[in-house]
Amino acid sequence: MIKDATPDYPASFGFSSASLSPSAFTLIDDGTGGNTQEFNDVANGTYLIYENSLPSGWSLDDIAVAGTATVTFGSGSNYTHSGFNPNRGDDGVQIVIDEDSDFAVITFMNSIDSGTLTVTKYEDLNRNGTRDTSPSLEPALADWTIEVYQGSGCGGGNTLVASGTTAADGTLIFELPVGTYYVTEQLPSGWTNTAPGANPPCSAVVITDGSQSGVTFGNAEESGSITVSKQTTAGGGSFPFSGDLGAFTLLDGNSRIEPDLSPGDYVITEAAPAGWTLVGITVIGATCAAFGNGTSFPHATFQSGDTSVRITLSDGESVSATFTNEQIPGSIAVHKFDDIDGSGLQGAGEPDIEGWSFSLYSGSGCSGDPIATALTDANGDVTFSSIPPGDYSVGETLPSGWENTTGGTCRNVTLAAAGSDSLTFGNRLIPGSITVHKFNDLNGNGVQDAGEPDLQGWDFSLYSGSACSGDPLDTGTTDSSGNVTFSPLTPGDYAVGETLLGGWQSTTGGTCQNVTLAASGSLTVTFGNQQIPGSIAVHKYNDLNGNGSNDAEPALGGWTINLHSASGCLDTPIATATTDSNGNVTFTDLSPGTYYVGE
Repeated sequence: MIKDATPDYPASFGFSSASLSPSAFTLIDDGTGGNTQEFNDVANGTYLIYENSLPSGWSLDDIAVAGTATVTFGSGSNYTHSGFNPNRGDDGVQIVIDEDSDFAVITFMNSIDSGTLTVTKYEDLNRNGTRDTSPSLEPALADWTIEVYQGSGCGGGNTLVASGTTAADGTLIFELPVGTYYVTEQLPSGWTNTAPGANPPCSAVVITDGSQSGVTFGNAEESGSITVSKQTTAGGGSFPFSGDLGAFTLLDGNSRIEPDLSPGDYVITEAAPAGWTLVGITVIGATCAAFGNGTSFPHATFQSGDTSVRITLSDGESVSATFTNEQIPGSIAVHKFDDIDGSGLQGAGEPDIEGWSFSLYSGSGCSGDPIATALTDANGDVTFSSIPPGDYSVGETLPSGWENTTGGTCRNVTLAAAGSDSLTFGNRLIPGSITVHKFNDLNGNGVQDAGEPDLQGWDFSLYSGSACSGDPLDTGTTDSSGNVTFSPLTPGDYAVGETLLGGWQSTTGGTCQNVTLAASGSLTVTFGNQQIPGSIAVHKYNDLNGNGSNDAEPALGGWTINLHSASGCLDTPIATATTDSNGNVTFTDLSPGTYYVGE
């Protein structure tokens, strides 16, 4: 047997049978099957099949019969009528099988009051929720799936009563029993509903007998968006952008969102400000992106030197593009020289210093661990390169005996992006001094003994090297303490010479003394001098004629002669001698001065 409902609808119709199995069953005519029941291998006999349960609002309009079996119509206990009569209340049939070849095809035909529902689909190109006719009618959307539900809404626990796809003209017509329905569409990926505007839509429709209702759904391809973000490795900076999203500027940490973008290609170009370089463009969410210089995009990934990205935006994509910059590194060059004269400037003849150690520190004051350490080359140079902008300090390792002449051993510097700074360090060996001391070496023993006075007013000259040759470096005169000091002096070999006064002689190794002065050294050179000793010769003769003159008169030997100091002949003589046979006696090694001679 067959169930044929008009319209096709998922309503359940209950049946009973007598002498057949199953004795009770349900049929549904929704256009998808489940609307037949077969009874096979039925023995000869009389059988009943009748419809005993109809959904609300439905009626049995006819029962069609085909086959060789004898079929009569009726209801209750009377199934003897030759034809179907709904006014008589007929609800089923009696079937008589007399021969094995007999068969019967019974079709129960039901109907209910109904109306039509027409669903129209179009592409809402301008997204205004209305199907515009100017400048031309917005196009129909074919092959979209439409679903009709009963219950309280669309989907979920509600009952799907009808579905189908739109035709080429964008329409789909349903014939539905009277009642309240909910109509929705299946949204393909990348599309959105613009009329009525819900995603997905769910429109309620009331069907009355003979009514012609309609629902219109407008749709548009989903718009995409691109978010451009700026980040830097050092903070700061203002970065201009141009391209298909327009001209705009971003600061570090800022973003710009461009919504409602149609599918297509979008080029974004950054012009890095002075001192900055673009080190990366990270794209997330795009099915396709290429990198280059704004007009050519040969790279599938970001390469050094690229300034632009071309994003191919697909339906509904939300893409982010992050541009990362870092400041261009700079360098700090250090020059080292031997500031022999301590002027702080490298003058003629002042050499560069090789092998001097310098360290680079982050921040000022040369504190903490150094970033880098290097030695000066043969030209006295060392360069710290690839340094990010910022505050730095450069310190030198000062060897023993040296001092800095150019502002200290630690110098602070602020390096700009892509900057190049230079520092000059002058150093010299710490100056020393040579002090000359002058004394009167009365006894000529080369040592200043007690009572031997200092000598003021003696001139001394300082020479480079040895032997007191050439022009002196400096000259000086001893003070009341017998001293004169030459300073400051760089370490090295020197010679000190005295200007010897007439009648004097050196008692301490000569009038020129060589010395070697160490860094920061202090030397004392002592010069002892004494006046050259004299002698007093005494001649004793017999003044025969008493005239006080030696007129070839005879000498007197054996006479005692006394030498007295300046006090006169009354004090104790300082020396006594006897004239020889020639009447002579000599007192030698006498210091200059006044003496008295007595006999």
